Order: sequence, then C-alpha cells, then structure tokens
Amino acid sequence: MSGKPIKLGVLLDEPRYERPDFLLNALRLRLEEFNAAGGVEGRQVEMRLQVAEGAHSGLPENLRPAYRELAEDSEVVGIIGPGVTDNCLVLVDDVDRAQVPTLCFPGSEDCRGEWYFQYQLGSFAWEALFLARALAKAGHRRVGVLQSGTVGAFYYAHFEREARFLGLTIVGKAYADVHQGDVTDQIGMLRGQSPDAILFLGMGEPTLAFAQAPGRIGWEVPAYANIAMMQMASRPEAELRAFDGLVWVDQYEPRNATLQAFEAAYRARFGAEPLPHAIPPASYDMMTLMVEGLRRAPNLSRAGLKAGLEQVRQIPAAAGGLAPVMGFCKWDRQALKGPDVMTYRRVRGGRVETFEP
Repeated sequence: MSGKPIKLGVLLDEPRYERPDFLLNALRLRLEEFNAAGGVEGRQVEMRLQVAEGAHSGLPENLRPAYRELAEDSEVVGIIGPGVTDNCLVLVDDVDRAQVPTLCFPGSEDCRGEWYFQYQLGSFAWEALFLARALAKAGHRRVGVLQSGTVGAFYYAHFEREARFLGLTIVGKAYADVHQGDVTDQIGMLRGQSPDAILFLGMGEPTLAFAQAPGRIGWEVPAYANIAMMQMASRPEAELRAFDGLVWVDQYEPRNATLQAFEAAYRARFGAEPLPHAIPPASYDMMTLMVEGLRRAPNLSRAGLKAGLEQVRQIPAAAGGLAPVMGFCKWDRQALKGPDVMTYRRVRGGRVETFEP
C-alpha cells in the first residue's frame, strides 16, 4: 500500500445503543475486508470515530460541533451517522453546507439532501404500512396506540393514514416520554377503550414497558410494535416466555444469505456472536455502501465519493428480509430497495422467530 490513508468519519450519536461495540465491530469488519482486498487506488481507509450525545439526553443541536469537527478534517472523505432522527434532522443544512457525503440511518425520509444519503434502519413510513397490514390481516379492527416521544409522533402520522385505508379504527391513544419505564396506567386507559389489539409506536424506555404492562394488569391482548422492539431478540428464553405472541416489524431475517455470511465473518474475526437483530448487519451494510462508493468514485475526493455513491446499484443487503438490495442514483438517496426491506418478528414459545402474517 502507498499513499496517505483516507478517513471515513463515524458519528455515533447515541452512546446508549445496546452494546455499541457490536455496531462499531461490524463497521470495522467490512472496512478490514475492503483494505485486505487492496483498498482504493493503493490507499488504505481508516475510521475516525466521534461520539456525541444529542436528542433524548440533551438537545439535537449538540450534534453540530461533533459533525463539524469531522467535516473540517480535510482527510475525512465521507461520514457515517448520525442515527437518531431528531439529530439527523437538525444536520440537514449542515451537511449540504459542508458538502461531505454523509450516510445517516434514521427512520425519517426528511433526512436527505444532495450530500445527505439515508440508510433506513427503521422507517416511519414502511413500518407503519407493514404494521397496519399485519393488524388488518389478523382480523383486528379496533386498535389502541401507545405513542412514545417525537419519533412516536412521526410513526403515528403514517399509521393513522394507512389504518384508515385498511379499515382499522384507532379507539384510544396514550402518551409516554422516552424515559418513562412504567406505562401501566396508559395501558389500563387503553384497555378501557376495548381495543382488540394494542400498538406501540416510538422508542426508549416505554418500549419494554409496553410489552410488560398488559401482563401486570392481567390483560391478554394481541400486542404489536415498531422496530424498537427488536431488543427482544437478545433477551434470554426464560424472560421471553412472558411476552409470547408479541409482534413487531424488524429488519432481521436469519435465512438472508448476506446476513449469514456477515455473521460467519464476524464470529471468525471477533470470536463472538453479533447481536441477533438489525443493528450489526445494518452497520456492515452502511460501510459496504461507503466502500463501494469509493470503488466507483471518479476521483478520491468528497465530490468523487458522492458521484461514486450515485453509481452503487443492486448490492445485496445483510439487513432486511430474504433478499433486499441497496444502492443510489442521482437524486435517489434511499439505500434499501425491494419488497422485503422490512420483515415481521414475534415471540413464540420462548423464542424470537420470523413469520408472515
């Protein structure tokens, strides 16, 4: 190898991610594979990590100094992150001003721009549609909703629209903030509206609390949730039995061949299993997009990487369903493509499994 290493910035905006080492290890693994294959134009690529807290522990604006520090490093050709929606939204103008290709991973489609690319690790629009379809297909007609935080409001707007088209009626709605670890009162209020299913839309502490609350009040009711519930996949079997029947939208399909190859490589490299949910494979996918963009870049510059990313097509994705693909083109900044960008997971018999409603 010759030439000075190129840097890819990584802006980790949520230090409380479940085991952030899994996310970072997945990024490192893909980068090591790329470098072992020769890198780009005889140059290695390195990661420069920046960690900053924004939304949920402070203000989203707190991300700006950390982003600018990466953007002002002239050796940083592109940036992966942030991932929390509120943090991504506040950086929309910063990214286009800095003119650094930035690949964020929130649920909002508003986190896009000329230089701002989005990997959908969760999607307000897609998840709401998948949840509405699952509820309708199961024969539910009356739904009670627990909404958590600003993210929950985004989900709800999409779900309300899709529910109307599928004949679902929202009979009650309760609210919780992202730090609320007990939502028993809210679930009790929803019970009083006689729904035939309940739905969680949001993130944070109310996610697990939502799953626990019906049992606490002795209520057997079908429960559904957005991708925040993927944390169930890393809980022990003895605990999972209490959540039997819980359904959520996810981006993890054990039969996905790209996922299987990633997990095998991860075990070989780190001597441990990656978490059995979407964050590790999605992280691997995001680094894949960046290095494939570098391969296709007409020159090794920020503008060159942007042009290279626009030429990435039909790359198999590790996260998602059986065979999603990813890529971009001019003015297309949505990475994941295909009918199985999302999948369904549920707890059954003390295990988490993929299923089709």
